[in-house]
Amino acid sequence: MPSALATIERLERLRAVLPAKLPDDADVAVLTDAIGAVLDGRHDSLDQALDLKSVPGHGTWREVVARERRDEFLREAAERFRLTADELADEINIYVNRGGWIREQGVEQCPAIHSGKPRALVWHAMKAWLRPVGIKQLKRIVGT
Repeated sequence: MPSALATIERLERLRAVLPAKLPDDADVAVLTDAIGAVLDGRHDSLDQALDLKSVPGHGTWREVVARERRDEFLREAAERFRLTADELADEINIYVNRGGWIREQGVEQCPAIHSGKPRALVWHAMKAWLRPVGIKQLKRIVGT
């Protein structure tokens, strides 16, 4: 683990170099402003400087983001393959309960066998948030 000084020096280099490399990038501006806020003492962490907070009743910001990513994959599956919430729930249940997910959850990339199929998006949804979604919640997510 690097020392605190090494980490601060790395942040100082990033704050100086990033805008020079990508001068018109809005994301770079946000990130360098956040780094500056930490280095200048206006915030104690990048989480604070970037306004990444726990959401009461919804968990940490990481959990909120993971569920949002899961929901995006599920919405995409429903839209792209014209699936109702019930049909998508069946796809998820088959994948989870018949062992597909157990075999594939440890792999880094979606298995090629799922390419172009709803199962690929279900795999990505499960990778984002490791728990399957119930039908009531799925209907809320996909709107059918």
